[in-house]
Amino acid sequence: MKRTKVAFILLGMSLMVVSCKHRGEDSELQSGGRRVGSFKGLAAVQTTVKGRIMLPTSYFDLAQFLGDSSDDGLPALLGAYDGRPGSSSLQNATPNAVNTMLWQIVMDGASALIATKACSGGIELETHFKQVSKKICDWPTGADDRAQTLREFWLNLMRYDAPQAEMEAWVSQMTASGGVVTTLQGQALVKDLTQSILMNPFFLLEQ
Repeated sequence: MKRTKVAFILLGMSLMVVSCKHRGEDSELQSGGRRVGSFKGLAAVQTTVKGRIMLPTSYFDLAQFLGDSSDDGLPALLGAYDGRPGSSSLQNATPNAVNTMLWQIVMDGASALIATKACSGGIELETHFKQVSKKICDWPTGADDRAQTLREFWLNLMRYDAPQAEMEAWVSQMTASGGVVTTLQGQALVKDLTQSILMNPFFLLEQ
């Protein structure tokens, strides 16, 4: 992604935040009237993703999906420690329009990369995740239990950070009429499934 594209997105989202503040609205994301938790931060999320589905020797850097803007301090907007002696405060962790959009950009790129590796048998992937992902890549061939395969896929990425009810709701949504399992195939399907998990609040936010 080019620097200018990210810059225009940030400008637009920043204007939205300013507009909300002038109207006296809370710019923090909310869910069902409740405040959501803070973002875990770029370093923590990267460690989680890589540790769960990539081999230890694999190169994986979420900041790369910000393109040239990675040199402009944008990764810090995804949640980072300020580096001052004695400081343990995670900066930019409160969800807002800007950092939420940046997370969407990063996870879109990460999901596309993961899907490409999964459907091509990439050697960088953890063995079980590679096997489950390849099975999904090959759908609609075979007569296996798709719901169970999706549960395995979910658990590879989410583990037990979310309650079982959240997993079952996700499986139902993905397999429903008009859901991604019924409308997409191969790499596009794996990408959408991956991104839907990576952007789930139980994955990205401190609970």
